[in-house]
Amino acid sequence: MKAAVYYQNGGPEVLKYEDVPDPECHPKGVVIRVEAVSIEGGDTLNRWHGALSAIRTWLATRPAGNRPGCAEVTDLKVGQKVTTVNAMGSHAALRSVPARNAWPVPKGFDIKLAAAIQCPFGTADDCLFEFGI
Repeated sequence: MKAAVYYQNGGPEVLKYEDVPDPECHPKGVVIRVEAVSIEGGDTLNRWHGALSAIRTWLATRPAGNRPGCAEVTDLKVGQKVTTVNAMGSHAALRSVPARNAWPVPKGFDIKLAAAIQCPFGTADDCLFEFGI
């Protein structure tokens, strides 16, 4: 699969588009096919001066199908659109997350808007109401 990765800190110019292995699916997790990504402040700050990881990859939508190891998940269905949060893996064609980190998106709801709910909305809420920025 394709993913955006970086091996050194810096601006957007350090991102590379490469082939990487498909993610493994935990028994209590799902593998999703990415449709929309929300870029977070944390993504930018980590790339700029954070600790490097082997692959820092793209937010998500849509379980990719019945994959070995995903057998214990019963509340999400193949083809159902979801939005997710997780520390790694959002900048890739496929993403593996614990099922508890995936929330169904209502039918007809714009997936680009759904991608912006989890972290960007929380960040905006914190800035306005927690820190008064």
